[in-house]
Amino acid sequence: MIPPTQDLRIRSITRWLKDSRPDFGTLPPAEQSQIATDMDDSMIETFWEQDDALMQRLMKAKTWGTEPCLQQYRLERMTLWQDVCSEFLPTSGQD
Repeated sequence: MIPPTQDLRIRSITRWLKDSRPDFGTLPPAEQSQIATDMDDSMIETFWEQDDALMQRLMKAKTWGTEPCLQQYRLERMTLWQDVCSEFLPTSGQD
């Protein structure tokens, strides 16, 4: 499912924070949880905004409701989630 469940997202964000911020592991657990939750909220908000724009674009093209459009929507939605993750959780080779 795109995006993944909140529990999975929070675990992934927490792991990323521990790997990318050496000081993160020294913070109290409640603070770690709050930072990860805030980041998750921002990621989800960004995703839903982009998802809405995608749906609007497909509806404007008058393709919404067709099987090819549904396939395109699913594929582009996965790409949107990957883009959000790349933006918020960059890997070492990215800016």
